[in-house]
Amino acid sequence: MTEDIIASEITPESTMNVEAFAHWGLNEVAYIKQTELNGVLVYAVHAANGDPLATAPARDVAAAFVLQNELTPVDAH
Repeated sequence: MTEDIIASEITPESTMNVEAFAHWGLNEVAYIKQTELNGVLVYAVHAANGDPLATAPARDVAAAFVLQNELTPVDAH
């Protein structure tokens, strides 16, 4: 069972540092975002820390890439 965190109970010692936040979800999720590359609409796949991983011609192809790498695809806007 999980417990709700009450905002008044959060202290500087209990917050995540910048480096930890940048790597949060790194081995769990990948973000998919439609973008333009050389004048063509593509779907970019990024790691949780923002590093580019791949591009695909369609969203379902990008999602398949993410799933093949045992990550959860998440849409980014």
